[in-house]
Amino acid sequence: MLILLSIVFALTGCLPKTAGQEPPLPVVNIKAFLPDETPDDATIYIVGNYCGWQDGWQTGNAATSTVKTDEENKYAEFELEISHFPLEYKYTIGPDWAYVEVKDDGSDLDGNRRIDSAPEGVIEDTVQKWKNIPETQEPTEPPSEEPTIVKIKANLPDCTPDDATIYVIGSYCNWNFNNAATSDVKTDDERKKYAEFELDFEDAEYPLEYKYTYGASWDYEELDENGRGLDGNRRIDVKPDKDIQDVVLNWKGKDKIDYTDLQEEITVTFVVNVPEGTEDDEGKIYMRGSFNDWSEGTPLVKTQEGTYTGNVEVQSYTTLRFKFLRKDNWDNEEIVGNNRIAILSEDSTITCFVEKWKN
Repeated sequence: MLILLSIVFALTGCLPKTAGQEPPLPVVNIKAFLPDETPDDATIYIVGNYCGWQDGWQTGNAATSTVKTDEENKYAEFELEISHFPLEYKYTIGPDWAYVEVKDDGSDLDGNRRIDSAPEGVIEDTVQKWKNIPETQEPTEPPSEEPTIVKIKANLPDCTPDDATIYVIGSYCNWNFNNAATSDVKTDDERKKYAEFELDFEDAEYPLEYKYTYGASWDYEELDENGRGLDGNRRIDVKPDKDIQDVVLNWKGKDKIDYTDLQEEITVTFVVNVPEGTEDDEGKIYMRGSFNDWSEGTPLVKTQEGTYTGNVEVQSYTTLRFKFLRKDNWDNEEIVGNNRIAILSEDSTITCFVEKWKN
């Protein structure tokens, strides 16, 4: 056997791979030089096809770097294990496309950065400018750090397997299924299925963004009334003063349920807190969403308490998608990542905090 291995090595220059042994993934080392405007305490993201693009922000799979300094030049360093080439990517200075890199004149890049095959040395990039830079904008009532219990009841569709484990996966557990809260499938007196959760965390961890799955994988995530993905996260901006009641409409991999007979018009009241110093539109901000085809904004009026409030009429058992704008145009929308979403079965009040505005 030793003689045979010696012959193989002599002919090929390598030994045969042991059964079950996988070759190591190529490692791509990248050094990105940053513009002088980059804050010293910023977090730089490299987001691309290796991490599912924007999904990498939510899952934590997008690589990050602190801002470093070398001979007065600011830079970021990344080490990526890449399973497939070409590698396409861009840099952002926050977990949102509002903070993506742009050309020196402020226009968008002409496509994505691209590495076609495993490089031999360190890739050196230069970021010319950022589209926006995150600013610390305190809400009108800064959150405290008191521990709190958030109780959530999620009403489940009939197609939920009786023996399933329901996960509430979100920012509180870094989108990691191993650390996510779970619940058995329970049944009430009317034979309706539900799950219950108690989340213990601090006010400083708000906003809480989350979704439901009926297993420890995104292969089992919740879907909307049309059997499509939610394209956004559920969100709790502030410590609730009562238990949260959620509705899960459908599951990936299960037959879609028709909610037409249950759908009716309901009223949703919004109470919106904004950053201090917000320049509004003569005492109003606006709300656009799926309820008005994302067209002309619905005004929310400023109250004596400094919040903005208003009502919208929506359909129950449908996915409400929406965003806030300080003036009725997209140049003044909130920076919140994907759309806000809510799924409701009855008249409700939703309290929101806008963290920051575009421009």
